[in-house]
Amino acid sequence: MHRSVSAAEGVHLDLLIPIAAAYVGLGLLFGAFFAFKGAALLDPVAEGAPLGFRIILLPGAAALWPVLGLKLLRRKEGTS
Repeated sequence: MHRSVSAAEGVHLDLLIPIAAAYVGLGLLFGAFFAFKGAALLDPVAEGAPLGFRIILLPGAAALWPVLGLKLLRRKEGTS
């Protein structure tokens, strides 16, 4: 059986795709920042890390950008 998509379900997809694209785009921007600057703010050992380490951090930081962003903000506010 073939199920047809209703107009209401199409609207949800019309919203989901731009939201997902924004999440990924912001994640990539934040991930680049975190890999090269932000990680050292949370862990001083990361300050002198080689490029390979930073490249490994990038996908995880991009995916978890809301959590890591909050950690950075809380660190700057003085609470951990």
